[in-house]
Amino acid sequence: MPAGAEPEGAADGGSVAAFEAYARDGQRRLYRTAYLLCGNVEGAKDLTQTTLAKLFQHWRRASRADNLDAYAKTVLVRTYVAERRRSVRDLLAHRSNPPRPQADPASGVDLRVTLLALLDELPPRAGAMVVLRYWKGSGDGSGAGGSRWRGRSSR
Repeated sequence: MPAGAEPEGAADGGSVAAFEAYARDGQRRLYRTAYLLCGNVEGAKDLTQTTLAKLFQHWRRASRADNLDAYAKTVLVRTYVAERRRSVRDLLAHRSNPPRPQADPASGVDLRVTLLALLDELPPRAGAMVVLRYWKGSGDGSGAGGSRWRGRSSR
């Protein structure tokens, strides 16, 4: 703890002494919980220290809690979850996206020629409905609205 540092609004050294006493007594319990969450020694040490720093920063509020150990474990778990979210978000932000494979322009032309040939085989009204529904994006049956056909025949 830095020299002269006191929890928010602390007027005397008594609250600092109370925090130091809690930190000495509760550090092992917090570390065990942190180790179970993190699964490694370094992460558990960091999480425990961050939790104690947050408790020190808000010691006045924390010391008034009915169950200080439960309050500290809540701070520990919320800190762990926030750090995990942050690390996942950073990982996703810095992950390089692989380039998307480009479609072969020749295969698009072949598909278009095939579709147009099949469309020519349809009767004129059926061909018009296929064009309105699938190529023009009127898949909800609204294709008949701009034509002389009744809605039932365009479904």
